[in-house]
Amino acid sequence: MLFRPGPTGRRAGLAAGPDVWEVVRAVKSARAAEPDLGERELLAMVAENTGVPVRMIRTATGYWANVTAVTTALDALLATDGGIQASGVVFLTRSPEA
Repeated sequence: MLFRPGPTGRRAGLAAGPDVWEVVRAVKSARAAEPDLGERELLAMVAENTGVPVRMIRTATGYWANVTAVTTALDALLATDGGIQASGVVFLTRSPEA
């Protein structure tokens, strides 16, 4: 995984391949076209159609799933009264010297 600059900001991509959003779009499109395929067959079909190896498709979709889960959790937290302060969540950052 790496991040590429673009007109809309940084975007995640596979080091030797397409952006994550492109892989996810291909997987969603394949699922819509072939709803009865199992996961293994679906990923094989996407790999064949895109030229992206299955392991890289799994990396991209795993990254997307994690980002989606974190974003959903943060959105839910921020939607509550008081947001992060009320929950007692503290975000820590490492200093450059650490």
